Amino acid sequence: MALVPQYKSTAVSRGDNRARAPALRDGRRQFSSTSDDSALTILQTIEAILSRVTKPDTQGAIVLPGTQVLAATQADALQHEKALHASLSTLSESADVPNHVFNAISCEILCKSLAGEDANKTTMDILDIVQNYDWDEKVVLALGAFAVKDGEFWLVAQLYTSNPLAKAVGQLKQLQEILERAGTILKPKFDAYDNLVRAVLKVTKSIIQLQDLHNDPHLTPEIKSAASTAHIPTAVYWTIRSIVVAASQLLGITSSEPEYVTEAWELSSLAHKLENIFNHLQENLNKLYQIIQKIRDEDAFNAIARILETPHIDNTKPLRVLFYKDDQPALYDCFNKKRVDIDVLKRKVVILFISDLDVLHESEYMIVQQMHMEKRQNLSRPESQYEIVWVPITDEWTEAKYQQFESLKANMDWYTVSHPSVVSPIVVRYIRDQRKWNFVKKPLLVVMDPQGQIVHKNAVHMMCIWGSIAYPFTSNKERLLWDDESWRIELLADSIDPNLFTWITERKYICLYGGEDIEWIRNFTRAAKVWLLKLGFHWKCFTWGGASLRRKW
Repeated sequence: MALVPQYKSTAVSRGDNRARAPALRDGRRQFSSTSDDSALTILQTIEAILSRVTKPDTQGAIVLPGTQVLAATQADALQHEKALHASLSTLSESADVPNHVFNAISCEILCKSLAGEDANKTTMDILDIVQNYDWDEKVVLALGAFAVKDGEFWLVAQLYTSNPLAKAVGQLKQLQEILERAGTILKPKFDAYDNLVRAVLKVTKSIIQLQDLHNDPHLTPEIKSAASTAHIPTAVYWTIRSIVVAASQLLGITSSEPEYVTEAWELSSLAHKLENIFNHLQENLNKLYQIIQKIRDEDAFNAIARILETPHIDNTKPLRVLFYKDDQPALYDCFNKKRVDIDVLKRKVVILFISDLDVLHESEYMIVQQMHMEKRQNLSRPESQYEIVWVPITDEWTEAKYQQFESLKANMDWYTVSHPSVVSPIVVRYIRDQRKWNFVKKPLLVVMDPQGQIVHKNAVHMMCIWGSIAYPFTSNKERLLWDDESWRIELLADSIDPNLFTWITERKYICLYGGEDIEWIRNFTRAAKVWLLKLGFHWKCFTWGGASLRRKW
């Protein structure tokens, strides 16, 4: 004889149950009138109860009492148990659990299953019980009622051999016989049951995530319009229907009543349907998260721009925006071989040497070397009150590139980032942005003054021509230097050949050419030499590549 609760009328006259429900939110009832996290808290508890379905074991559905398991599997199971205990320790004790709703749903499932009621009818009746709750809350309530029954059975099963009370309850439930068949004849049914429960959990989480996005008052209208919830009712219906079927399956296999056991293929079919629903929900969620991430990135980009483009009391705040590594020192002193905090740059002119990893043969690298050598020769002079920081930028950081970075860092004498991750992707985006610093491939020497303002987006040319005389390397200083300079050939090429000034005095023709296209240079040289010899001109060629600079390094 089945022990069925006698207050069946409560499933019909549900108005009494709803009258005792908590306060309203936007016309709908919540679990708690003081917390919007009650549904999430209950879901965390449900996950802890149903964690058995993802527990590693050798029997598939259940580890039988006294069963010997492989050492590796046992280690996995222990790890799973530790994670479960850690999860349980973080659960809130203050969640407003609506027991009356759980009881009403449990009664509905139990009574309808024993009566052979159609799963669709039972599902609609459960939806009627929770009709005044939000969609995510509806499915959490149904899942919670199911989890209580699932947890009660497996709790007794786990304690059956060690706890006298559990053993007594287990004897009444004929638990020994069920456990003995769990690894044989009932295994396919337990496997199908567990797969369905896993699918239910996945879809439930997705429904909650989507509903949360829709209800978040801080989100923009753009996101809310994209957070369509039109398909959520269908997802909730099929999730609750799957819960009804899973509950009937649990009732059948744990009561040894064949007429209540659902065929494994039906459970698999439901699990497959839920997987499709889950994929659809996740696709929608991913689109929403991309929109949210795009907005957050844009906000972060604009925040970085405001900080870097506004004067401050000192340069600490802008530097901490550019270089951040949790609570660890963000920079590395290559000369003294140690990590240092950005405070070493405080109230100093900072030259940001921005480049990719193929930098050793770049003329900018030689400029930085020469500048640093001049600086160290007389650290006390006013023109030496600046620091150089190498900022490596590359498209994708691989293990080989990390090793290359470490190798380059070991051979430098100035500062660099302690690790490439110190420069965030948003900062890299700012550095690359055409409207900002426009770093593409060619190295940049960006100058920040002691107040943290960017005073030159690329001072490489002024450093190349005037060296430390150009201190403090601002755009205004460069204009003043050019105002005092006159255009003459010595300005461009006084280091090409010691006879250059003699040629000028003798009023000889001097042709300067070059560039980065070496094939073009070779073709031009051959053609020019032929024609000049034909015309009777004396020809003398000097290589003037990127490494031959105006100043004699």
